Amino acid sequence: MIEAIAARVSQPIVRLWLRERSPKKMRRPDVAPPPDADKRAIELHFAKWQEDTEQLLLHHDYIAALAIAEAVQAELPPDARQQMVAARAQQGDALMGLKRWKEALPIWEELIAELEQGRAELGRHSQMRVYWARAVSLQELGRLPEAERAAAQVIKLVGTTRTTTERSHIAHAYEIQAVSAAGAGRYEAAINAFDAAIAQCAGTDDPELNRVKPILERKRQMLVTHVRFVR
Repeated sequence: MIEAIAARVSQPIVRLWLRERSPKKMRRPDVAPPPDADKRAIELHFAKWQEDTEQLLLHHDYIAALAIAEAVQAELPPDARQQMVAARAQQGDALMGLKRWKEALPIWEELIAELEQGRAELGRHSQMRVYWARAVSLQELGRLPEAERAAAQVIKLVGTTRTTTERSHIAHAYEIQAVSAAGAGRYEAAINAFDAAIAQCAGTDDPELNRVKPILERKRQMLVTHVRFVR
């Protein structure tokens, strides 16, 4: 019964943000810079490709985004460290969009290791996005205790001033914690985590957060009903 309620509660919020396109093969594009380009021209060349990749991700064209991200990594010069980090993150985003969680997870683990060792630099929001992506990938792979710990790191990274996107990531992080706690029979902790997730969705005009809030409330109520039944 516990497994059943955990499975029902664990329909992840991430499905509201990630929409899958039917997988198709796509030939890797030629993203090599002109042979006579200087360092600055090469930087601008790859920056344009990465801007295009970001637009593809925003429009859920994950197949094309993945092809470009992989091609860019193959062509980037060794000293383009920050652009390599960005390309790896875009590759991870595309794999998540395609629900290829097992392939996405090592990318996030690698990027987090580089961040923690000071070998990569990202802004606060981008860092939180990487940690969030790791937590989501772990949850999707059924590694709930690890996902719960990863979600705690997401919450810890964000300060008191939060953008709408950050609030959505935090709400999902709390939902991951709730699912893990429910699966382990820690019902009070699970209910508290759902309450924290719901609080992130309150007091906003954002349509996605307003859409997520009643979903979280229903999941919380399902868990409360289950707890009353087992007790």
